[in-house]
Amino acid sequence: MAPFECFQRECRIYELLSKHPHPNIVTGFQSSSKPDCIVLERVKPLEESRKNSTKRLRGTWILELVGVLSFMEEDLGYLHEDVTISNVGVGHDNRLKIFDFGSAIPKNDNDFEYQLLEDLFNVANCMYFLATGIDVFGEAKSAADVRRIREDLQKGKYPYSDSARMYQEVIEACWSRVRFTSFEQLKKAVDALGAQTAGDMELSANESPSPDLSLLDGLTREEGWLKEEEYRIAWSNNGFEISFI
Repeated sequence: MAPFECFQRECRIYELLSKHPHPNIVTGFQSSSKPDCIVLERVKPLEESRKNSTKRLRGTWILELVGVLSFMEEDLGYLHEDVTISNVGVGHDNRLKIFDFGSAIPKNDNDFEYQLLEDLFNVANCMYFLATGIDVFGEAKSAADVRRIREDLQKGKYPYSDSARMYQEVIEACWSRVRFTSFEQLKKAVDALGAQTAGDMELSANESPSPDLSLLDGLTREEGWLKEEEYRIAWSNNGFEISFI
């Protein structure tokens, strides 16, 4: 996917969020002087945040993760399409937050049903990591390793950790693709486990601090983020042949 297309998708999601904000999505700030630029709220990587977290807090983060993806599907009409540990962080308010919507697809996309199952599979990986600290694909060294691990997950052969036993039924259902057909269904299943809820924790109600967008005024515009025609011309001028399917 071309960079400008990813940026357009990102902008579309943040346009929707301007009318329907959500506390578990990284806040985006746009500058009037740089309309082709989005500045994002700073968050800590999930791997770093998990190291100093409690089991209770991790239970909250799991609920927040499933909840915000359900919000995206039901309220915004989109799938994230790139749900990975690296696209999840924790904000200054101690809330889990997702970001990177350059691959997001709407409900009318031809691949929506297939991608929904992929996103459910991937969110199960994130839930497992939150509960155990284990990235199921962390030891993969090749594409063959990834295929083998994926097959083990789908067939229930993965050596499941006791640390995530509470979530085993829903996680393995996502991996096997046999139970859930929406994030709303997954959310109800996780809620039914009686786990720690976000409302039970004292979370900061403060909004994300706004960055100084005037710093953008001196930046040079990146040609890779222009419109398609400009993108083709810019790269062609540098000796690259750009073709799109």
